[in-house]
Amino acid sequence: YCPQIEASAGSLGHGLPISVGMALAGRKQKANWRVTVMTGDGELEEGSNWEAIMCAGHYQLGNLMLIVDKNSLQMTGPTATVMNIDPLDKKLEAFGWDVRVIEDGNDMLQVCQCLDNVPEADSQIRRKPIAIISKTEKGHDVDFMAGNVKWHGGGIAKAQYDEAIASLDKNWK
Repeated sequence: YCPQIEASAGSLGHGLPISVGMALAGRKQKANWRVTVMTGDGELEEGSNWEAIMCAGHYQLGNLMLIVDKNSLQMTGPTATVMNIDPLDKKLEAFGWDVRVIEDGNDMLQVCQCLDNVPEADSQIRRKPIAIISKTEKGHDVDFMAGNVKWHGGGIAKAQYDEAIASLDKNWK
């Protein structure tokens, strides 16, 4: 249980629309909380996300922050092949978002530097919502998983778990 997580929505694309509602509620209640939502790039193929993106830009929800895990893979293959969403940054900007890009989202220093430079949340100030596109590699630092769409979902056997831990130990030294 994590009280900071209000909803876990998954691949149907409901997380961002829920977050837009929460950011609007923050404005109505004059509460200065920031609503942060994380989506995958494949999840952004859902139409409800684009309605939420349009709404957040229209209402200038500066207390909303979207983080996109852009690993370029989804359950059935590469996002560019299944349904290309690029250029994602330009599309978000066209809907009125302040877009920031983390070139290596597997590098926590880059992630922290980006997050440290996000303006304070203030639900009463109308400004562009923030979108952070974090370019990551699925299965990073696990040799047999890195960049492999096979590992998008499903479980892992004990032997594979042990191999993954050994790979992490090797790659983190």
